[in-house]
Parts: sequence; structure tokens; C-alpha cells
Amino acid sequence: MKTYARAKKLSSQFTGDTLNEADTRHQIIDCILHEVWSWPKSNTKCEEHVKTGYADYILSDSKGNPIIVVEAKKEGNHFKLPRAIASKPSDFQTAKIGVLSSVKEIKEAVAQVAGYCLQIGCELAAITNGHSFVIFKAFTRGSKLEDSLALVIPSLDCLHQSFTELDDMLSYLPLSKSGNLERLLSKKGKGPTELFYPKNSIPHYDNPLNKNDFAKFTEPLAKVFFQDISPTDKELMEKCYVYSTGSEVVEHELKKDIKDSITPFFEQDGGKEIQKLRDGSYLTARIAQSIQHNTNDVVILYGGKGAGKSTFLRRLFYFEQPTEFRMYAFPVIVDFLQAPQTATGIARYAWDQLIKSLDQDNILESPIEELAKLFKDRLDVSASQELAAFDGKDFEVKRNELLCKWKEDDKYVSKCLIDYWKEKDKCLVVAFDNTDQLSPQLQDTCFLLAQNFSQTLGSTIIISMREERYCRARTNGVLDAYHNSGFHLSSPNLTMVFEKRLKFLISQLWKHKKGDKKLKIPDDAPLDDIIKFFNQCLRQFKNSSNPLRVFLARCAHDNVRQALLFFRQFTTSGYTHARDLINNPHWTVSDHQVIKPMMVPERHNYNENKSLIPNVIQYRNAANGSYFTGMRLLALLKKDLKTTPDRTSFRDVVSICDDFESKFGMRSDVEQSLDVFLRNGLIESNNRLDTYKVEFENNEGNKDLVYADEVRLTSFGSYLYEFMSVAFAYLDLVSLDTGLTSESLYNSFCEGAEKERGLAKDGNRKERLEYRIQRTRAFIEHLKTEEESEQEELGFTLEEMVTPRIAEKFEEDILRVEKSAKRNFKNDEPKFGSMEHLWE
Repeated sequence: MKTYARAKKLSSQFTGDTLNEADTRHQIIDCILHEVWSWPKSNTKCEEHVKTGYADYILSDSKGNPIIVVEAKKEGNHFKLPRAIASKPSDFQTAKIGVLSSVKEIKEAVAQVAGYCLQIGCELAAITNGHSFVIFKAFTRGSKLEDSLALVIPSLDCLHQSFTELDDMLSYLPLSKSGNLERLLSKKGKGPTELFYPKNSIPHYDNPLNKNDFAKFTEPLAKVFFQDISPTDKELMEKCYVYSTGSEVVEHELKKDIKDSITPFFEQDGGKEIQKLRDGSYLTARIAQSIQHNTNDVVILYGGKGAGKSTFLRRLFYFEQPTEFRMYAFPVIVDFLQAPQTATGIARYAWDQLIKSLDQDNILESPIEELAKLFKDRLDVSASQELAAFDGKDFEVKRNELLCKWKEDDKYVSKCLIDYWKEKDKCLVVAFDNTDQLSPQLQDTCFLLAQNFSQTLGSTIIISMREERYCRARTNGVLDAYHNSGFHLSSPNLTMVFEKRLKFLISQLWKHKKGDKKLKIPDDAPLDDIIKFFNQCLRQFKNSSNPLRVFLARCAHDNVRQALLFFRQFTTSGYTHARDLINNPHWTVSDHQVIKPMMVPERHNYNENKSLIPNVIQYRNAANGSYFTGMRLLALLKKDLKTTPDRTSFRDVVSICDDFESKFGMRSDVEQSLDVFLRNGLIESNNRLDTYKVEFENNEGNKDLVYADEVRLTSFGSYLYEFMSVAFAYLDLVSLDTGLTSESLYNSFCEGAEKERGLAKDGNRKERLEYRIQRTRAFIEHLKTEEESEQEELGFTLEEMVTPRIAEKFEEDILRVEKSAKRNFKNDEPKFGSMEHLWE
């Protein structure tokens, strides 16, 4: 996208304020209008005479009707934006003209250009000094100019940082036809909303939480048995590896949830699913074919984050080799996780790792005569050339010099070692692993290096990468030269993963107890209790509706690595009732006993920036956002989920943004929600990007953007929308993390949090629970009031409202909380409602 590249270049090119008005117009403003926002020069009039002067620019539609009048001032500081706006130079904002007019120069420029608009009947006006833009409606029926909203672009940096949003409003077609800017500046554009975050003002908010009493024993065990399987741990690999399922839709009780599978984007690209076979099915067949015909080949193995690509390769290559591998392959894995971070360093590292692996018999370190055998082809040629004039001792000296010189030639040495193994009926197969951990530029280097390896060495090369990296490489054209198909690895069944690992851990604990002490745990470890704890954890996975099992299966979004991390958090968190699990053989963890250890495993309070679970009620765009954009997005995609059997549940991202713009005037807000939800796995894109947009360098060397094309809800998103977001434990935690539009509610929450801290120190569970319930009720009431105001203003249907369902499900959950509280507090029955005065 050349327009984006041009916008980015402008921000770095013009950082001073030395240009006069004419140069500012020629070098900056002309470029922005015509090269960034694509306004045709034929639709642009400069220095056009009006009654009271000359308009610098008049931009018109295809029929010649004026769309906007632009008044240009000299570069830099002819007018300064108010400090509150200028302090956020990378974010575009909305502000009232009256607020902006507190700056004398802005007030004068606004009056000047508004007068020009009135004289020619043009509704929109703009003032700019080349770096900042103020864009507004020059007249609105029934409104004073100072009460009108203006779109403010504080800097050229904002021009490229918010390129998509600004392009959708200000480029030629949107501004002349779509009315996106009109909606922003209309009453739907609420203007900047001041948000008050309780978490920023509550003392000790981010204080750490003590781990549970058994953490010092369970933590070292969890780090071994619930991490990625080490390539050197043969026993764990054999006992605990779970094969890919490749399933697409799996029944979860009464709900259908999408499981990890190949998406239409990759299917159309020729990708094949690796099925539930011990030998890797299609991928192994492809490699076997290359070995059989002795051909060079480059194939791609891709899968989601934490799908187990590295473990799959190590098992395939070293631990459980298919027949073809065992008989004919010499497998080598080049792991780029520890590779240097430069292109030359990457290449050097790859060749070094390859030669080190090929030289399994230590030929390169053997006596010189063994080296002479390895380099026999060159030595035979040299015998009639460089060495022809030598004999005796001189011949040996000269020959040894040549051998040492050839030893430094990586490609030649590799070919000789490959020939050495071919004589033993072994063909080289190389896997490039963890390339997706490198920067995009270095990933491109790895792709090209793989092609070079394959062609130079006549071998099969496998590149392992994440799905979104594969998409980016395809979009960038780096993979276009490869005549290959990709092979998709789906995630294994997570319940089986945990059952196998827990059973194996428990068996190892019994062996340790009997004297086979291989586990690294303290000598005073209460082994009987530790065994009971992990047996209880295993028991939770026997029931398909168990809260722990459901959470791990759905919130990890088929990311095995993340599921293991969640479980490690559960075993050590201070919110985990370890003693209850040990002392009560039939104990079943409840929902809140799962939610809190997963959301805030090591802290007293929830902070979205430090948690694996997002706040779906967060106000993401103060300029023009809502508490409810995230929930509305999830609800929209939840409806689409009903069509999962034929995978038509992907929805076009552009249509989503257009829908939110037309209904709510909140395009930027939904784009930010899309980004947060993609990053956290609540939704997934058809092209598997894990962010809303990704920047890359195209073949011309320019910076470009690739966007998530279509998205659908994941099992995590469905679970969070249906259950978690309406649960008391979740709403209680996010109430202090969410930016509040009510300063009085914010003050009450801050005041009440100090009281809660005191109750916690005193061990007064009853009153602390009363406080938390009332605070959460007050939070929900505030949300209801805000949404009712939005509904009255924007006119969406009652069926589209979010808060009635939140309030209903919350009250249902409180009945469970009260029942649990009465049991746990015995006869000390809590009087719910006793702290209501805190929010009056």
C-alpha cells in the first residue's frame, strides 16, 4: 500500500518547523492530499477566489460540488493545539471547537475558513499547518459553531499510526461518498470521554499474592511435567505425547465449539491436514517420496501457537520414526530459537548446525587421512593440477594445506558429508524449527536459506512456522518461488494431554516414595499429600462439565502451551484451595475457584495488561467508544457460530467495521477490540493473523500492511461471552480495571477498595463478600444506565442490548454464591446489601 508507505515517510521526513506557507503546502499538504488520501488533482482547486479572500484548497466530488475547504498555515507552530490534545501526538481525537478555540491562532483560522465555507455552501472545513489538522463542520442547523465537534490529527506520526481509520474518513471516496466523517462529527460521535480508572488510584493495587502452601512442592514438578516436552526427555515423550486430532467441530455438551483445524484460506492455498496418524500421514508421505526419488524439496509445516510443532518434529525425527525415516533418512533439526539476530549470523548458524549434525562420526576431527577420503573428488583433480609438481614430504604438506582450506567451505563439506551418508543409504532431511520466533525480515532470510539448502544439497527441507507467519510470507511473495504445499498440524486433545501427564507424574511420585528418587523436590515434601493433590486434579478431568476441564479446554483455544501455563498457575496460585482438594476426596472445584487463579494467579487485583484473559467490557477508545463494543462483537460472531459444520462462520472484517460504524459510529473502537481479541485468542482470522494488522516490507522495499481478512469466534470467545463475562468472579475483578465514565462511582470504588483491604487483613470473609457483591451490582447498574443512554441516542433495538443479559446471569450466579457462602460461613449468614450506602 503505497499510500501508507508515503504517510510513514512523511512523519520521519518533516520533524522541524522551518517551512513557510508556500513550501508547507507544496512539500507536505499537497503530498498528504494527493499521495496519502488519494484526492485527484482534477478535483482540487488552489487559491480559489471567494468573496472575502482566497481559499487555499477546495476539494470537490466527481460532479464538482465542494466537499471541504482547507486553510493552510506555515509549518510548525503557527497554531499550537491545547496541551491535553497535543500530549497524545500519535492518536487522532475529537474535541469541541470551543475547546480548541482557547488557542487564539486556531480561533482565527477556524473563523476564516468557516466564512469561506458559508460563502460557497461547503459544509466541511479544515485548518492545517502541515503537521496538525483540525477538521469540522462549518455549520450545523440548530447548533453553534463552538459546540461542534472537530476531528483533530495532532501530528504526522498520527497520520501513519492511525492510517486505516483516517483513510476510511478522509481519502477521496470515503469523504465524497461514504459519510464516515459525517457520522464521527454528528451526535453519534460522542467526543472525548474522560475515563477514570480505579486501578490507577488504589494503593497497592498490583501487590503480589502469596502462593498456596503447597506451591513450593508442586511448582518444581509443574515446571517439568507441564512444560513443553524436552527433546532430551525420551521417557516423557513416550509416555505423554498426544497425537494431533485434526477435528473441526466437537460437541461440548449442548454447545458446538470450533476446534483447531485448517481454515478455508489455507485449504485454498493447497494445505493438507496432518491426520490422527502416528507417522504424520501426508507430510511423511511427501518426505518419503522425495527420499525415494532423491529430489530436492521444500515443504512447510504450520500450525497455531502452542500446537506442538516442535514436539511433533522431534518425535517424528528422533523418537518414533516411520519406516521410511528409520531406514533411509538422516534427519537434522536446525532450531533457530538461539540463532543470532542478523541475516549473516542466521546463515552462518544454519550451516554450522547442519555440519555439526552431519559429522556424527567426527570425520572432520579425525586424522588427516580420513579427511582425504572425505574430499577424494577434489583431491583426485588436484593430483593432476596443484599437486602435480610436488612429491614426497612437499606433496603431503601441500595436500594438507588444501584439505584444511576445503574444510572451511561449508557447502562443499556438507555435500561431502551427505555423500558419506548416502553410501550408507541415508538421505538428508532438514527441519528449520522456530523460525517464527525471529523478526519478519529474518524469517524471510530463513525461507530463502531453505530454498538454497534444498537446491545446493539436493535435500528435503521442512520449515516449521505459525499459521499467521505463513500467511504473511505468502502475502509478501517470499514463498512464491516454492512449488510446494503446506501441511497443517492441529492441536491434540487437551484433556488427553492432561490425563496422560498427570498419570505419569503420579506414577513417578509413587516411585519416588518407594526410593527411586529422581524427582527434584525438597526432602521434607509431604509425598502422600502431593499425590492426593494431583490425583484430585486428575479427577477433575473425568467429568466433561467440570469447571477446570472446561476452562482449560476452551480458554487455551487449542494452544497446548497456554493450557499448560494456565494449569501451572492453578497449581501454585494463592486462590487455589489446595488443602481442600487434599482433605476432601470428593471435592470438585467451583467456577470462581478456577476463574480467579487463571485471571490473577499472583496478584490480589486484576489488571488486563498483566493477565492472559482480556477485559471484554473495557472502554478502548475514549474519543468515540463504548463499554459494550467488545460484547457486541462477540454476540455478533456467536450468531455466526451456529453454521460451523460447513465453516461459513467466518465473517468479513470490513463488513463488521462497516456495521459498527453505521449502527454506533464506532469503527475505531471495534478495530481496537478486534486487535485485542485476536491477540488473546477470543477470535481467529481466516488467514491466521494474530493481530488486526501486520506491517511488512514488500518486494519493492516499501512498508505495507496486511489485515485480518475474515474472523470467527473461538471456543475461548464463546466461553467468555456465554459464561465468564457474566459470572460474579469475572465482573468483580474487571470492575476495578475498567475505565469509568462516572467520577463519583470511581471515587466510591477507590474508597471501598481500601475498606476491602482492611477486611481481608482482618480475615472478615463475610463482610468482604458483601462489599464485593454490592460493588459489582453498582458496576452493573452503571453499565445499564450507560447502555440505555446509548440506546436512546443511537436507536439500536432492545434485542441488541448487552446489559439485561449480564444483569440476569449475574443474579443467577449470586444465588450460587449465597448458597456457597452460607455453607462456608456456617451459621454466620451474610446480610447482602449492608454496604449499599457506599454507592449512594
